[in-house]
Amino acid sequence: MDEPKPQQDTTNIDSLRRLRVLEERFVNLRGKAQLADEKLLAAEEKLNNELKALTQELVQVRRQIADLAEAMQAVQQEMSHAASQYDLKALEKYLGYWEPMQFVTKDELLAKQNLLKQPSGRSSNAN
Repeated sequence: MDEPKPQQDTTNIDSLRRLRVLEERFVNLRGKAQLADEKLLAAEEKLNNELKALTQELVQVRRQIADLAEAMQAVQQEMSHAASQYDLKALEKYLGYWEPMQFVTKDELLAKQNLLKQPSGRSSNAN
């Protein structure tokens, strides 16, 4: 009575065969899942490195913008101390009235003074 029936043997063999196929599929799926996890971790690490680099670049750009803003503020302050166009026009007008290019230098005055101190005959010839 302990002898297995032929139909039961074939059912057991089919069941074992199916179990082996399922185990192989499970092992294959586990390997694929592990590979996907490794790729995901590598991609995450790469993204973290890129994010860190972008963050550093952003900090550097912000620092440069702050430096530019500071320089622009310094230029603006310098420009506020500069003469306006109206002031320059007024100065040009006064210089036109005074004609400073016609002013006499000290050396020219001394030369004329020396000429005037000389006898009157020579001074008329010198002019």
